[in-house]
Amino acid sequence: MTAQLPDANRNCLTAGASYSFGSYGVHAGVLYVLPATRTTSDTPYMPLHKGSFDIQAFVASLTLDGHFGR
Repeated sequence: MTAQLPDANRNCLTAGASYSFGSYGVHAGVLYVLPATRTTSDTPYMPLHKGSFDIQAFVASLTLDGHFGR
């Protein structure tokens, strides 16, 4: 683990839904990565930058699709 790629074990919550009407559809989804903290080792120079790193993320998406006749 370094400051370039701080990471921890992740626990994620996701949800999604779709709705179709006629030739169209709407799709929505969310992802939430629960907050977590990870601390670097105390070994000298491994890694060079010491510290604790916090992660948390929220992602949302909304799409619209359509089917066109032939």
